[in-house]
Amino acid sequence: PTAESTLVESESRQGNGEIRYIRVEYLNPDRTARALVRCGDSVVIRLHYHAKKAVNYPVFWFRLFTQMGTLITQSGADTHGFDFPRVEPGDGYIDVEIESLNLLPAQYNFSLWIADRSNAVIYDGDVHTVLDVEPANIYASGWTPTSRHGIVYFPQRWSVP
Repeated sequence: PTAESTLVESESRQGNGEIRYIRVEYLNPDRTARALVRCGDSVVIRLHYHAKKAVNYPVFWFRLFTQMGTLITQSGADTHGFDFPRVEPGDGYIDVEIESLNLLPAQYNFSLWIADRSNAVIYDGDVHTVLDVEPANIYASGWTPTSRHGIVYFPQRWSVP
């Protein structure tokens, strides 16, 4: 099995449809398929899309929420200085590389968006998918946290002077 989501039409989906997200894959840093995503993993989120026509400078972005609706982060290609000069008609993808997924085990909700630079034109918006984060041995003690321990963890070292 691989960790991925096929994105289907939903009532909340917005935009003119010139570009649409069609699938999300969760990959290893070497771009091979992974079966699941664990706390602390290095992960590549591959956002597949289909463009009906050529579009100049689309901006791909997402919001990540807890199951209770708390915004964890909002991030986009332009935030990180990445310009996508042109999308040609057909299928394509963009990769988001996360060095360490500092989320504790739980199910999280993605809201995916594609817009123009000014956000005046929405091509695809509020496309929902789920990210399941599984437990992992993220602490040197071997103790494995659960979702009741919060949302995020911070890699740290404790010492006595």
